[in-house]
Amino acid sequence: MKRVEILGRPRKSAAELELAGAFKKDPQRRRVDPEPKGEIGEPPRRLGQLERDIWRELVAASIPGVLKDSDRSQFETLCRLKAIEREYGFGERGLSASLLSQMNALAAKFGMTPADRPKLATPVGKKKNKAIELAEFPEIGHGKPN
Repeated sequence: MKRVEILGRPRKSAAELELAGAFKKDPQRRRVDPEPKGEIGEPPRRLGQLERDIWRELVAASIPGVLKDSDRSQFETLCRLKAIEREYGFGERGLSASLLSQMNALAAKFGMTPADRPKLATPVGKKKNKAIELAEFPEIGHGKPN
């Protein structure tokens, strides 16, 4: 019999919880998510030429602001796997099924698949009701204050 694992929901960022009003309801849940120090930067010198070219290609194709300095190690693994795929393909000399699966999982975590791209989208706050907006800023409704 095949074993099925049921995973929990992915954890929401503090910014998403703030927009949803979760901290108003439960202030002791407030937290600050760790922030990376900088951008991913140039490829490490220890990579081969093909791997460095792939690094630059994937950075250029990625969603702006997603790749950070704390991602360098995992991104290096992705570039190495992509280089093996390009140089040797699949099978005996190339990527095995498990390495292909790992490469696809890494690409997904960096938002490089159509299905995973929306998961990296910045949350947008709820639109205000027009009546509330007019009450707060009457000049946008009729040009005259109440």
